Amino acid sequence: MKRNLFFCALFLLTAILSCKKEKDYQPALIAMYSATVTGPKAVFTNMSGYFDAYHWNFGDGDTSELVAPTHVYKTKGKYLVTLTARSKTGYTDTFTDTVWAQAPTITIDGDFNDWDYVEYAYQNTSGTKSNLTGLKTFYSPARLFFLVEGTAGMKLNPFHIYIDADGSPATGFNPLPFPYTAGIEYMIEGDHKDWQTLMKYTGIRTEWSWQELPHSPDFFENKGGIVNVNGVYKIEFSVNKADFPTLAKVIKVGVEDMPNWSAAGPIPEKGGLAPMQTRD
Repeated sequence: MKRNLFFCALFLLTAILSCKKEKDYQPALIAMYSATVTGPKAVFTNMSGYFDAYHWNFGDGDTSELVAPTHVYKTKGKYLVTLTARSKTGYTDTFTDTVWAQAPTITIDGDFNDWDYVEYAYQNTSGTKSNLTGLKTFYSPARLFFLVEGTAGMKLNPFHIYIDADGSPATGFNPLPFPYTAGIEYMIEGDHKDWQTLMKYTGIRTEWSWQELPHSPDFFENKGGIVNVNGVYKIEFSVNKADFPTLAKVIKVGVEDMPNWSAAGPIPEKGGLAPMQTRD
């Protein structure tokens, strides 16, 4: 009888100690994540355990409270991304790692989805009568890329692309009759379908005097022409950087719609040109 009581007491004590261990056990509260980066887009997988709230700092000024966010970086580069995790009791832990964001790949193929990762260089928003409403620019080692958006009246038949190649208003053409105020060294004139001409300014500030330059067979690239995308008319094209004798790292550009040689509004719509980077 005593032996049975002893074993019962021992079993009860073991059970109590076992329950106490389970009650006192706390899972590890450690913040951690992994990131999968494709071009400028980073997809984050939250590997933290047993937290109730999360705060992400993506290293570019943007933040998120989502458990596992996706973030698109506006410029390529190295970013320190910090995840701060918080439990219901107020305990916090942080984890920081480096994310390398790459530039998007722009392809002139009539599909404009790749431009979603590129910011606007300029948007006409003041309600003027310009046919052109938006301009995005991009560069690769070999080419300069343009996305032009407009209304149903946008024709680009023909068009002018004005380029301030040194970024200085003190040199090049000062087109007083036009909305632009910066000095323009080069002008591309053409019809987006059939012909394009590259010209260099040779006059004295306000004289309309241009010299046609030879250019490579692949100087101008466009496929698909102007496309209606949910009521916004878009066209993308690129030009060969090697055909320009000189281009600064940051230039300025403007586009003018000239249907039937009658100006139908530029972008930017008044004053100055939009900045454009040409290389790293």
